[in-house]
Amino acid sequence: MTPIEVMCHLPGVCEELDIPYIYVNSRQVLGSALGIKRGSLMVLLKRHETYGDLYDEVVKVIDNLPPPWS
Repeated sequence: MTPIEVMCHLPGVCEELDIPYIYVNSRQVLGSALGIKRGSLMVLLKRHETYGDLYDEVVKVIDNLPPPWS
């Protein structure tokens, strides 16, 4: 299985469950943002009371981004 086969269904699942998501330009950039040396296909975040305000802020930013096809 290739990485695209692993993740190609995720946008549909996210939309069906009303989970915000965004596309990034580079797996390496995403991995670096996570503090790891390897690239990453995806990052999943779950709201937690300890950092709930930051999570809500991220969701707000995602909701205000233009669609990737515009």
